[in-house]
Amino acid sequence: MRNNVRYILIFPGVVLLCFFLVLPLLSSLIPTFFPRNSFSFQLYSEFFKDSYFMRVLWRTLVNSFYCNTDMCSVGIACILCYIWSF
Repeated sequence: MRNNVRYILIFPGVVLLCFFLVLPLLSSLIPTFFPRNSFSFQLYSEFFKDSYFMRVLWRTLVNSFYCNTDMCSVGIACILCYIWSF
């Protein structure tokens, strides 16, 4: 009985996650693989061949790394301050 309650409590979150994350992601990715009603990697090959897009992609990945590193550092600092306050 106790395990069933866990699944019942998790179900609304999973439904919301699928509705607001997975469905929009799939609705934006599927057309890129079927540009003219046939499966193709043409759009991706054009994207990765263009030097401008590669610079933008690289800059985005570097900025994401720095932002995630900063957020983890702040989180660890908050946890350590909380632990050491006792």
